[in-house]
This record gives sequence, structure tokens and C-alpha cells, in this order.
Amino acid sequence: MATDRMIRHFFYFLLLVSTQALGQGTIDSLIMLSEAPLERDTNSINKISTMIYKYYRSYPELTEKIAYRLVEASQEIGFKRGEATAWRRIGASNYVMGKSSELMRSQLEALKIYEETGNTTGMAYCHNNLGLAYLQIKELPKAQNHFQLALGTINPEYKSFKAICYNNLALVYYQMNEIDSALSFNNKALDIRQALPEERPRLQATYTNLGTIYSEQFNDHQKAMEYFAQAIAINEDIGNYTDLASNFIYVGNISKDKKQYEQARNHYLKAIQYADSSKDMTTKGEAYLRLSELEKSTGRLDKSMEYYGDYHSTVLLALENQKEVEISRLENNYTIKKKEKELIVLQKEKAEQQTFQVLLILGSIGIILIAAMLIIVLRWRVKNAKLKARELELNLEQKNKELTSYALNFVQKNELISEISEKIEQLKNQSDGSGMKELVHMERILKESFRIDQGWNNFKRMFEEVHKDFFVRLKDKFPDLGSAELKLCALIRLNLNLKEAAGILGISPDSVKTARYRLRKKLDMIHDQNLVDFLMAFDKPEKTAY
Repeated sequence: MATDRMIRHFFYFLLLVSTQALGQGTIDSLIMLSEAPLERDTNSINKISTMIYKYYRSYPELTEKIAYRLVEASQEIGFKRGEATAWRRIGASNYVMGKSSELMRSQLEALKIYEETGNTTGMAYCHNNLGLAYLQIKELPKAQNHFQLALGTINPEYKSFKAICYNNLALVYYQMNEIDSALSFNNKALDIRQALPEERPRLQATYTNLGTIYSEQFNDHQKAMEYFAQAIAINEDIGNYTDLASNFIYVGNISKDKKQYEQARNHYLKAIQYADSSKDMTTKGEAYLRLSELEKSTGRLDKSMEYYGDYHSTVLLALENQKEVEISRLENNYTIKKKEKELIVLQKEKAEQQTFQVLLILGSIGIILIAAMLIIVLRWRVKNAKLKARELELNLEQKNKELTSYALNFVQKNELISEISEKIEQLKNQSDGSGMKELVHMERILKESFRIDQGWNNFKRMFEEVHKDFFVRLKDKFPDLGSAELKLCALIRLNLNLKEAAGILGISPDSVKTARYRLRKKLDMIHDQNLVDFLMAFDKPEKTAY
């Protein structure tokens, strides 16, 4: 046993050293670390947790997988600080991948531990990360509240963290169109970061924010370019390709406004190059769209159509990648939940064995002590049952959010395809005929992409996982309902508005309104009865009277 332990420690040493030392081999080392058995000791957990934080931007999926394994290892040995840190690492990876719901969940898990242990620094980090999650989904008041909670919780001497919060608050105020407040908080962050040498990598975010404000709000192109140039220099030094791609789109826009078309073209091409390096399809698509608009404004219609075709292909690829990530995330959640439940069962069995042994030892003391112990065990079980019921309730709420998010993504995809179709139609009208064949081909691809059958099947499968037998009960009560009416019932049950339902069904909002009116008649509903409340009754079987 001692020899095996020495071998495992030596393996970890080699793995950590190789991961930190290699360049191209980093991803291989991370893959090995995600699959190898983890040491159940605090020192190994801390080292791995520190190491993966260096790579969460470059390899978020791998670092997320390793961090989940660190959570499991920390729970097994009761290492609360390690578990909380691992949840934060999961959140960092989720942020990069845009998985806002998972970012919130992981930070709430970490925050709960920090509150139990009185770790105010950890609490501040979690509030800041929760603010980022709400910022991603545009819930700006909630984001603002969490950033302010982070500032109020952290030690005032921790200036580096204060700069992070100031920078994030500046983003919130900018999106609220409170430009003076956004500029004020950016300058506060700038003062701190310029005074601290170790803050130079983070200066790029502040410079980018200031460049955006001076470009878009004050139309001061010279000052904006100065800030963007400083952000680009820092991002090139640290290899931050994701933000570099965005930086070059910004400076390309400024060059275009100044009618420096060749410079703008070069900037957009650099943005595409860096977006490729970071695998950021969304930013790459935006760069192609900017190039298409630039070429159109300079009269190069063939080039404009070529870049617009690239934009279309990139956006479709981004949507497909998003779908694959979402499916992978759901599968990963299922696996993690299953492991957590297995761990709870093992802990419960262990606790019951310990309780049984205690009861045997204390049996001679008398019936009074045995009765008291039974009461304690019963209370524990009732509490455990309540916790499980709460866990099931939270899981159902999460699935409902994911289901609604899937439906809204479906709407956005259809709207995007419609928008692209309109653009192609415009280009066809402007074309001299040389690119007409390619445009017709693209138009045919779009029409095929607009089919909603496969999307509906995926949606129906997810809907039935959350609302079991909904369609069966509805069909039993109203056998005359057709498939289109059942689809409409599901969308109404999710409380989607007319525009959102229209985007999924591929019809106009007025047609949805007419369909709802006809549905009410088929359901024999009275005039003032709420349709959503009526359909909610089909989530659960009717109670039988005895």
C-alpha cells in the first residue's frame, strides 16, 4: 500500500510539472488529469485547483471536468475550503463557455460553504461571479446588486479585487446607458490598476471599456484608438486571443468611420484570425459581417456577398456548437446529479450503520435512551426527506428554465434565419447576375434550415421530461386536439408570449392569437378563465375521490 501511494504521488508530481512546463502538451496533460485517479488529500487538491485556474480560459471544458472531480474528492474527505474553491473554478469555466445557469449554481454552492465558514473573501468572490452571470443574461439590477455586495464584503485593503468590481459595475452602468457613472467606475479601476504592476494583465479590460465609451458615446476616435492600442498591446503579451478579436473589430469600426477602408479591412481580418485561435465563432461571425458591410459600402459587391456567405456559415456553425454544448451540459448535469445521489446514499448508509452500532452499545442503558435515540433518528430522516424534496423542487425549476431557454433559442434561430433570408433577397436585387447562382443556393440551404420538425421533436422530448404525461392527459380529455394544437398547448404552458410562440411555430403573432382563440373553444373554456392556469392542471393526474 505504501509503495502504491508513493507511485501515485510521483505520478501527480510529473503530471503537474509537465502541465506547467509544456506549451503544446498542456491540453494532453489536462486530459490525463481529467481521467486519472485523484489523490484524496488537501495538498493535492489545492495544487490541482491552483493549476487549472491558469487554463480555464483556454480549455474551459477540460478545467470544468477536473473541477467537478475536485468537488467530489473534497466532499469525500470533508475539505470544505477545497470544495468551495472547486465550485468557483467550475464557475470560471462556465463563464467562458457562456453557461450562465451553471455559473449561478456553482457560485451559490460555493457561497453557502463560505457563509458557513465565515470566509468573507470567498463570499465577495462569489457575489462578483454571480454579478457576471446576471450580466450575461442582461438582468442588470441583479448584476449591480451582487457587484455592490462584493465591494461591501471584501476587505477594503484588497485593492485588486475592488478594481475588478469597479470594472464590472462600469459595464452594468454602460448597458443601463448611465454613461457618467460608467466612466467614473472605469476611471476608479484604472487608477488602481495603473498603480499596481501585477494588475497589468487586467488593465486591458479597463482600456477596452474606456475605448468603447469614447468611441460610441463621445465620438472621440483619437482617444478611443489610444485606449484600444494599449488594450491590444497587453492582450498580445498575455495571449488573450478572445479579447484581441473584439479589440480589432472595435478599431476596424473606427477606421471605417474615418473612411480608412484598407486599415479597417486589415483590422477585421485580424479579428477573424484571433477568433479562429480562440474558437470564438460568435466574434468571428461579427467580423465577417463587418467585412461584408465594408465591401458593400466600397462597391465591391462580389466580395461583400462572399463575406456574407462566410458570415452565414459561421453563424450556423456557432448555433450548432451552442446546441452541442447545451446537450453536453445536460448530459454532464445528469452524470453529476447521479454521482451526488450515489454519494448521499453511501453517506446515509454509513450514518445508519454508525447509528445502529451506537444503539447496540447503549442498549444496556435502558429503554429511555433507546427511545431518545430513535426519536433523533426519525427527526434526521424527516429532515433528510425534506432536503430531498427541496432538491427535487430545485431540479424541476432548473429544468423548466432550461426548457424555456431552449424554446427562446429556437425563436432566435428562426429570427436569425429570417433576417439572413431578407439580406440575401436584398443582395439578389443588387446583384449584377454574377453571384446569383450562389445566392439561390444559399437561399435553398436557409429554407431547409427553417424546418422546425427536428427542433420540435427535441423540444417535445425535453418538455415531457419536465411535464410527464402532459400530452397524454390532454389528449385523453380532448381527443379532437391535433398535433399543431398540442404544440400550442405546450408553448402556452411555458407562458411564452405571442411573438415567441410565433417564432417556434413558424407563423405570425396574429395567427397565434387566432389559434389560441380556436383552442379555447375546443377546450370548452368559459370567457374569463385563464388559459395558462387551465393547462397547468394537466401537469398532474386528477385526484380520485374516495
